[in-house]
Amino acid sequence: MSTRIYFTEYGEPTVLQVGPEELPPPGSGQVRVEFRAVGVNPFDWSLVAGFLKDAAPLEFPSVPGSEAAGVVTEVGPAFEGLPLVMK
Repeated sequence: MSTRIYFTEYGEPTVLQVGPEELPPPGSGQVRVEFRAVGVNPFDWSLVAGFLKDAAPLEFPSVPGSEAAGVVTEVGPAFEGLPLVMK
């Protein structure tokens, strides 16, 4: 069982909710990442507020977030490795 932050309507940060989420196993070529840090950037709060609803329409419930860091905890079948990341 995982925990997610989601919203079911556009609005202030108070529309954000926390709840459990059952995740299926990773599919072919996919990985599961346990997030250790999640950033909140202008795109995320603009999305939640509804400022981007015409440019980026959503289906509710929706989970905001476009940047995170974590640890790979599971790999799906046919996974061939991560691309090389330059530092």
